[in-house]
Amino acid sequence: CLLSPLIERRLRADLEKRRDGSLKKNNPTNNSKTVYFDKQVFITACKLTVIVAFVVLMLAVVNALTKDTIAANDARTGDEARRALLPQAQRFENVADFDSTSSSLGRVDAVYKAYSETGEEIGYCVDVTAMGFSSDGIGMVVATDLDGKTCLGVRITSSSETPGIGSKVVDATNASGQVDAISGATVTSKGLKNGTALALQAVETITGGQAG
Repeated sequence: CLLSPLIERRLRADLEKRRDGSLKKNNPTNNSKTVYFDKQVFITACKLTVIVAFVVLMLAVVNALTKDTIAANDARTGDEARRALLPQAQRFENVADFDSTSSSLGRVDAVYKAYSETGEEIGYCVDVTAMGFSSDGIGMVVATDLDGKTCLGVRITSSSETPGIGSKVVDATNASGQVDAISGATVTSKGLKNGTALALQAVETITGGQAG
């Protein structure tokens, strides 16, 4: 009977030693760094890398296949906007010596001089990217008189403004040919007004404020 507690304590001590030894093997406590390799994590990382590389490749292929078509569509949209703003114009010539300019208000992409059927200069059309609510900007064509003092009309060629808010300003502007203020769409309206101002400034810079 007296030996039973001693035996029990001895057995417990042996179990404790074995357990401690097992823990030390599985969880080393020395100062050396232990590197663990998880095969499943490595396989998953490789799969994700392949997927990302494939997506990037496909995007590059799509861009290469569609960039010419997109450029042609943009050119056609711009030409249609210019002819809608100045229907009396027979042709439009790009002002070659004008360099694209940009500011916090937007970017002037190109300037075209409009000519009548008889070759008379009748005004300018300016391609502008205005800064609206969307970070993509608003593509617009602004028609001006020959000295850049008066806006003759505005046409929106591209926009990703908020549907039902900023888009109302875009629709109203295309309908009237002028920038209309719409309640709740202050940023878009201000962006279009700034774009119009940039267009007038560009023409005035080219002409020196003088017609012709």
